[in-house]
Amino acid sequence: MVCASCGETLKPDARFCANCGATVAAVDKTMVASSLPQPPAGPNQMPPTQQVGPANYQQPNPGYQPAGYQQPNPGYQPAGYQQPNPGYQPAAYQQPNPGYQQPYAVATMRTGGKVPAMLMLACGLAMVVAIFLPFVFDSSSSYSLFDMLTEASSDVGSVPTEAWIVIAVPLFALLACGFTVLAFWRRGAVWGVLSLLTGLVLGGFNGLLLLGASQDTSGFGAGVGAITLAVAGLLLFVFSIVFLVRRRA
Repeated sequence: MVCASCGETLKPDARFCANCGATVAAVDKTMVASSLPQPPAGPNQMPPTQQVGPANYQQPNPGYQPAGYQQPNPGYQPAGYQQPNPGYQPAAYQQPNPGYQQPYAVATMRTGGKVPAMLMLACGLAMVVAIFLPFVFDSSSSYSLFDMLTEASSDVGSVPTEAWIVIAVPLFALLACGFTVLAFWRRGAVWGVLSLLTGLVLGGFNGLLLLGASQDTSGFGAGVGAITLAVAGLLLFVFSIVFLVRRRA
């Protein structure tokens, strides 16, 4: 051990330097440590006094904090912050009902226009039957469309122009019956439209015939066949519209 003031070698138990009188407390501890004998270094150990790294290297201080540094506050919350409420629910929110079932529509029978087609077919058949019923009558006898057609076919050259109307009425009645059969069988919109047109023609024509017969004072009148054709034609017109609407739906 040496004196820190004058460098004089001191005794191990000396309290004052014999050369300069300095106290042992002022002795440099690093010098004392360097003057002591060092243990030999092992094969895998570096000498204790040897330093690794640059000359001015210092070990980092684990507890170092820069000036003004503050430890983060784990419980810090900004102004106005609120903890989320685990049980929060929106105003209109409702808990789902485990037993809830989606509303279902009551199963309805979709006939695809079958019922209107059956009524149309009935009107077409009624028109065919009306051909053989008394169409017109006078004071002496009654005449059906079939009788008129038979008489006209016996002598075509002598048939007046107005008689061709008598030929057109049963022709339209047969066409209407055929269209209704196809509408019932095929359920096609085109057959519904054709049935509508024939029903409108026959219903309108025979309706005018009934109106004219009601105003006649010479004894001429419309028979059951004309009434059947008028009513069946108007009903066929209505049922055809229903058929087309149902089929579209």
